[in-house]
Order: sequence, then C-alpha cells, then structure tokens
Amino acid sequence: MSRPISRQSHAIQKNNAVWGSVSKERMSNQYVISVGFPVVVEDQFMGVSAVSVPMIELTQIAHPAMLGANSYFFMLDNNGYAMFHPQLRPVDIITKETKPTYNNMDFIHVDVQRPLAELPHTVKINCHNPDATQISILFAIEGVKRVYQQRNSYIAECIDGTHFTIGAAFSEHDNIRLKRREEFSYTLVELDWFRDNNWRLHPDWRYCLLNDSDTSLSAEAAISTYASQMRASGKLPELCQPRKALVDRLMLDIQATNSFSSLWDQEWKKNKENGVHLAFFAAPSGLIRYYNESLDDAYYEEAEFGGENHTDK
Repeated sequence: MSRPISRQSHAIQKNNAVWGSVSKERMSNQYVISVGFPVVVEDQFMGVSAVSVPMIELTQIAHPAMLGANSYFFMLDNNGYAMFHPQLRPVDIITKETKPTYNNMDFIHVDVQRPLAELPHTVKINCHNPDATQISILFAIEGVKRVYQQRNSYIAECIDGTHFTIGAAFSEHDNIRLKRREEFSYTLVELDWFRDNNWRLHPDWRYCLLNDSDTSLSAEAAISTYASQMRASGKLPELCQPRKALVDRLMLDIQATNSFSSLWDQEWKKNKENGVHLAFFAAPSGLIRYYNESLDDAYYEEAEFGGENHTDK
C-alpha cells in the first residue's frame, strides 16, 4: 500500500471489494486470490488498496478435519471453476511445473461424475438451492493411483460480498462422529500422550501458527511444547487459537489412541505368526498412530509344488 493511501485508510470502501481469480505469486510461489478496495476521499478517487490472500489460509478455515475421512470442502468462483478441491492438482507430477489450466478447471472435471464423454455442460452445485444434491463420483487418491466410487451429498452457500461459493461434500460413509460430551479442560492434557515416538501429524496441516523459535522444530515437537503450555496454564496458547477446532480435535484423537501400543503388544504374537509387523491408525485430526516391530526372527516356509520344494531367490 502506498503511503498517501495508507494515510486515508478510513476512506477505503470495504463494501465495494473487487475479487480476482486464483493466481500464483512469483515471490512466495503460493496460490492466492487478490481483493482490491477503492479509496475515495471527498468524492475523489485516490487509488486502490489491495491484498493477496493465500489459498492455504482459506483451506485451513474450511478444514477437512471438521467433516470426515471421505468428505471434503470445496470452493468455486462465478464461472464454476474450482478454487480449492482435494481433486484439484495444479502441479504436474512429472514436470513439477504449474499446469497452464490450474485456475480454470471446471467443477465437473475435478468431481468426476461419469465418463468424460458424457459429462454435463452445467454445474449442478447452486448456492441458492437450500436442498442437498446427491451425486455419485469417482474419487482418486495417491496421485490417481487408486480410484474408488462414492456417493456424496452436496450443500453450498454463497459467500457474502464475493462471487464465490463455498461447498461441502458429505460421503454417505461419514455419518458417525466421535465427540466429547463436555467442554475439554486443557489442564487435563497428559504429557504421556506425546512421549512415545509412534505418532505423526499431517505434514500439510498447520495446527498452530509458528514463531521464530519454532522454525527448527518438527510439527510433533512443536505441538508437544504447546501441550505443556496448555496443561500449565489451562488455556489454549495464543498461537494455537486460530486453529482451535483442529487442535481440540487433535487432543481428542491423541487421548483416544493413547493405548494403541498396549493393544499392539497384546496382538504381537499373533501378528508375528501372520507376518504382520506394522500397524497404524489414522484419525480425522491428521494424527497417525503406528507401531512397527522387527521381523528378523520371522521365517518363510518353502512352498511345495508338484512334490518339489521351490524357494524364491
């Protein structure tokens, strides 16, 4: 913002915002949307005040941990193009370059409903329609290595002051939720939940904002430090407050899965006999509990074919 305009911040007409489409910033290398406001002083146009909003911040507000493993949020512009969507892959997996069509992918191409030759020409999601729309889609994971069918119920809302639509797709399998009966007191946080080295956090999710002292810490070490502060103060640390819903969900999941190692110990003998050495549990908060045991003592019997023994080499 230029200095003359900054002095007239009271004259920024916030009700006349002009929103742009998704673009990629050269300096930060992030995908952003820009919003500009006219600055008018005594009926004279003085200039434009603008800011770029990283898309990652919007996805943190509409977080998948709020829905379920197979459900998700998405955002569309007035052309029906996907602004963020779990199936939107703006980077080419081979060249690692941004695709030229990254900001004009139609919703019907990221939420694939039927063979491409039979795709409809209009988007079925309408934020003015209060009724849920049900659609069967193909959902891909692991870089389109695995594709499966699922049926979603879609709801959408128009975002006031913009030409954008925020929507949620609820999978028919995500109809059960685990929640606390009462408000959680942070003084009840147990540091033992975090001591074992058998858990990891989602690498792309931000649980707490980082300060300069956190840059050398892993996500797991940082949240362990914040957990100590929660227990000592009984409050959510200031840097975690913007992600309160996600952090609270993490506290629930890490408490509920704390006995995972004990269950593994009970089943270890049986698992070893079956050649199983790794078990994991993924929770909605992005927490993964795992247990890995060595199979050095395991052996494989030689298979008999036609009366002869054959051993793979």
